Amino acid sequence: MLVPLHPDAEAYLRVAAAEPPVYTLTPAEARAFRAARVAATPRNPEPVGRVDTLTIPGPNGPIGLRVYRPDASGPHPVMVYFHGGGFVVGNLDQVDSVARMMTNAVPAVVVSVDYHLAPEHPFPEPVEDAYAALAWAGAEATRFGGDPDRLVVAGDSAGGTLAIVSAYAAADRGGPPVRAAVLVYPVCQYRFDTPSYQSFAEGYGLTRAAMQWYWKQYLRRPEDGRNPYAAPLERENLVGFPPALVILAEYDPLRDEGEQFAARLRQSGVPVSVWRAPGMVHGFFSQEWAPESRREAVRRVAAHLQDVLGRTR
Repeated sequence: MLVPLHPDAEAYLRVAAAEPPVYTLTPAEARAFRAARVAATPRNPEPVGRVDTLTIPGPNGPIGLRVYRPDASGPHPVMVYFHGGGFVVGNLDQVDSVARMMTNAVPAVVVSVDYHLAPEHPFPEPVEDAYAALAWAGAEATRFGGDPDRLVVAGDSAGGTLAIVSAYAAADRGGPPVRAAVLVYPVCQYRFDTPSYQSFAEGYGLTRAAMQWYWKQYLRRPEDGRNPYAAPLERENLVGFPPALVILAEYDPLRDEGEQFAARLRQSGVPVSVWRAPGMVHGFFSQEWAPESRREAVRRVAAHLQDVLGRTR
């Protein structure tokens, strides 16, 4: 039984209804629109101990990183965070506020990754960027006051997908070892037929048509949608995946595939917790319009990581 839409979600949807659908824009226009919206959003970001912006070599060219450090003695867990945006839009500024919140709440060193975007860099290029950033974080953790033995993958939406598949790559390629995962409404399959897709296809912010557009930009060919590095539910063996927290939004077309992924983890013996944010729609975690729900989500992230990794205070 669904609870009513949260008033914060209702207010957001009224604004979103006046915006152009992403599938009517070019990728460049969609990026510019998203960046302008983020820049125009009033923010009061939490102070952290230190923020470093840098680039590292990557398989598809330099990868931008923003490294957040808590104002507390370490070493701390290292969270490698991938922003959302359908693999097509989004940047480090989009997740700056929530990265700062998690830096303080866990506390952790948060490495926010500016991976290359489709369609200029289609699958599997963002996956390779994600793995390169994860490997770098594991190798360089101590440089930033981090603990390489407490490495976490995290992300929202398409970034949640990259968090999952970077952990797949780490398992398949011999490291680095990933100890925990935080997956916020991840994209888990190249299908659009779950009950949540049917119920929330339109009118709840993220639409089925938008997701179809994002996938069209991301995949070189439809057959790639059967590759588990593109669609994580295609992977047969999930044994050994790190303990996971899966955060979902109640009114989200992606809700059911996130729950299916969590169920697959349980079936494989992986410890997993799921929180469905009541009355929420897609996007609440990384944006400013749902402060109470986002604070609760971050509290759950901190509790999950403290439970899996041990307290860091």
